[in-house]
Amino acid sequence: GIGTGALAERCLKSVPKARVIGIDSDPEILKAAAQRLPASTKLLCDSFVESELPACDAVVASFALHHVRTRKGKERLYGRIAAALRRNGHFLMVDCCPADDAKLSAAQFHAWKSHLARQYGSKQADDYLEAWSHEDVYVPLNDELQLMGKAGFSVEVLWRKDAFAVLRGKLTEQRVATSTSRKSPKE
Repeated sequence: GIGTGALAERCLKSVPKARVIGIDSDPEILKAAAQRLPASTKLLCDSFVESELPACDAVVASFALHHVRTRKGKERLYGRIAAALRRNGHFLMVDCCPADDAKLSAAQFHAWKSHLARQYGSKQADDYLEAWSHEDVYVPLNDELQLMGKAGFSVEVLWRKDAFAVLRGKLTEQRVATSTSRKSPKE
């Protein structure tokens, strides 16, 4: 979800006239976002997996989509995002997207663990990774690209370091035509 609004705040610095709609299932986190973001921000206490997605120009998800537990669920969500985006809209996704290759993936997670250990100490790094292993699902990069492509996005990898990636999806012309034909004239 939108979390504390830190990324939304940075987005607004780049695009000051943007209208932000943030979704998060944690009401306490939304309180923090409300204090950080302008009053014009619309905050919804809901699951982004289930919530209605309004027509928009961009969807930005940073370290959130690993909470979608299944590939079918992610496929449905990506389809809903594609349907919500207006012509020339963008879907930006930042998350842990490890390699398919087991050895490379292990090296990527080792690099992540080393980073966490430098920040928090080895014991705390182990505790974080253990806790996250029960709640997070990290989909390999190639699978993410396929899922986004299946939803109608042309996808670019804008940045990659170890297991982490920034992906940008733009609707293919075929998907734009399909999405536009389903929307009411008011959208």
